[in-house]
Amino acid sequence: MRPVVKFRQTIFAGRKVMLPIAADARVLEVGGGDSPSPRSDVLVDFALEPRERQGGRIKRDDRPLVLARGEALPFREKSFDYVIAFHVLEHSEHPEAFLSELQRVASAGYIETPSFWSECVRPFSFHRAEVAAITDADGPMLVIRKKPAPVCDPLLERAFKEKLNAGTLDGIDPDAWVTRFHWKDRIRYTVVNPEVESVWQVETAMRDDFNPRSRARRILIAAAATIFALRRRFRRAIQGQSSRRRPR
Repeated sequence: MRPVVKFRQTIFAGRKVMLPIAADARVLEVGGGDSPSPRSDVLVDFALEPRERQGGRIKRDDRPLVLARGEALPFREKSFDYVIAFHVLEHSEHPEAFLSELQRVASAGYIETPSFWSECVRPFSFHRAEVAAITDADGPMLVIRKKPAPVCDPLLERAFKEKLNAGTLDGIDPDAWVTRFHWKDRIRYTVVNPEVESVWQVETAMRDDFNPRSRARRILIAAAATIFALRRRFRRAIQGQSSRRRPR
């Protein structure tokens, strides 16, 4: 891969810390895995080990980590100002329930998945849906097509992989590989084939210390995580001082 392509991909990876989130917002992240957004305040995942995802075992930090499914979040309504679901929706067997829970517990948020076309030609066995973001007369919305099986057309996948490995697709804008969706108040979506049951057993043979990210990206992620951890510590200290000064 050419250096300029690696550079563009590294810069694009910074979108996790450039979301439109207010400085004082309380932020939930669902399914952050071993690389949650540095801006998240509370984390939700359904297992510490890398099940149904690429990456390593989740390493605890100063943030609360709740073990739960995205389809049944253990929080009260509007407990958070913002919720991040970064490459999680496509894993859900029940996307309607997943999206309902996001908009129940938060007032706004960001959803990202592989782009519709990339999931068609380069599917993962632990992805259960193809997701697109479109805009109609009423505004932006998500279009979800549940997958009936964990694989696609073998010939299509092979032809795509040959082009990918040859570097033919290196010049594509990184944004084309993902579906990005910002929402506020409610999530507009449709599931085009709700009758399909995308249920199958998945075994992900990944090491606990596996990390698919480049060295440069790991360094930037660690730096951002440190900065936001210091911000959270400072914010807690200020809140603690304010509570002590309150008259009893």
